[in-house]
Amino acid sequence: MCLRICCPIRRLVYKAVCTAMVMAFGMIASAQTEVPFFMEIDTAYNGVYVGQEYNLKYRCTVRFDSVSPPDFGNLIEVIKGPVPNRHLSTIIVNGKKKQRMEEVFSYQVRFLREGVISLPIASVKAEGRVYITPPLYVRVKPAVRNIQGVVCSVTTQRSYIEEGETFFVTLTCNRRPDNLAPLLELGDSIYKPSGSSSRFSYTKGSGKDTSAFVNAKESYEFHYNIRSDGSGVYTFSAKNLTFGGIPYSLDNQVIKVTETRHSSPGGNNEVVIVLVIGCMLIFGFMWLRFHREADEELASFVLREGRLNLSTDWALTHYGFPLFLVSIPFFFLLSNLYKYFTEGRQDLFFPWFWCGLLPAFLAFAVYRNQRSKLNFRPVKISFSDEVMLEVVEETARENNWTIDHAGRDCVVAHTHSHWLSATWGEQIFVVFDRGQVWINSVNDLNKRSTAFSFGYTKRNMNKLQEAIERREKQVRK
Repeated sequence: MCLRICCPIRRLVYKAVCTAMVMAFGMIASAQTEVPFFMEIDTAYNGVYVGQEYNLKYRCTVRFDSVSPPDFGNLIEVIKGPVPNRHLSTIIVNGKKKQRMEEVFSYQVRFLREGVISLPIASVKAEGRVYITPPLYVRVKPAVRNIQGVVCSVTTQRSYIEEGETFFVTLTCNRRPDNLAPLLELGDSIYKPSGSSSRFSYTKGSGKDTSAFVNAKESYEFHYNIRSDGSGVYTFSAKNLTFGGIPYSLDNQVIKVTETRHSSPGGNNEVVIVLVIGCMLIFGFMWLRFHREADEELASFVLREGRLNLSTDWALTHYGFPLFLVSIPFFFLLSNLYKYFTEGRQDLFFPWFWCGLLPAFLAFAVYRNQRSKLNFRPVKISFSDEVMLEVVEETARENNWTIDHAGRDCVVAHTHSHWLSATWGEQIFVVFDRGQVWINSVNDLNKRSTAFSFGYTKRNMNKLQEAIERREKQVRK
């Protein structure tokens, strides 16, 4: 009886101990993965080959105090490294994006032998804890000795350049070269690539062999910044461009470029032409937008729209500053369109164009501010329009305003600027309505354009409103 009872108890104890050990190891493993330290290699789409260069990175999500570097042995050749770097990455935890800072040190390596090769592990010590990279294996294929199908060429998107201008040349190969930074020779100058990119496309097989690649296409591009000496023929050659250790002959690659500057005895007319066309387009747009408003009566338009109607001249004055800001990217684009149609330039939206985005945003902000200044302010009155006209005339005499128009529907006046004024003067508008009047003041639209009113327009409106409120008190007594 005792044996029958003890055996199940022993089995239960054994299972409990095993469960505790599994849980302990699981907790250790989960604790280990809280601060991961791992390896990463930029393997190509079509695999890893002997003799080609690859970037091997070691990433850690905490700042480490010390590091035990990897031992590459005699199967992997280190070309460059370690290169330390700090990288901000974005990860998804429980469906939410989270950013973390990674400490990275990278190597540029080359595999010397085919087969399954274990990448060398490394360890770091952070806050008294040691973190080791988990093992990572790479299957290295033998070097491809047949380069008959390899095709490399040098091209440029620019066919027109100016002397001293930098243009971009691209070296394109349909197979990954051994070296990650092939050099271009132009006369006595040698250029390193400023960037690189790769593309790979394929079609999966059908039937049982669905994992096979069909019609696979590769493309590797290396970009170079070349400073021009003007128009002419540029002859390029490549250095350290090899495939499977076999040099690829890329000699006497020719690019023809033409000078863009077309001078004439009368000088360069490009600026004049662009300015004339641009000014005509801007004026034409403003005319189409505002010429109908100029034909409407001031009072009826204000009562319907609640803002001041503008003629084309007034609109050019009122919106002069935002028009100046938006003309910077506009004339820049217009100049490039002119060169595109007359000289065949292909870089229509080259990077400098995007510098015009800042003045464009500023122009929109200033336009919104200028647009709000056209809105009238309603003020309730309980007296007649004749009394209101007296109030306006008294306020004009007190503040040295000149009344330009005084009718039964509206009153228009203007101020006089002096040498201490920050503006060229202001205009004051009063429109009569039933039981109220609409008042407004803007920078004088018959004079020069001013970007800001410096509080003068609001002061004029406040003075007029205070005069109306004083008269209201007198009428009520």
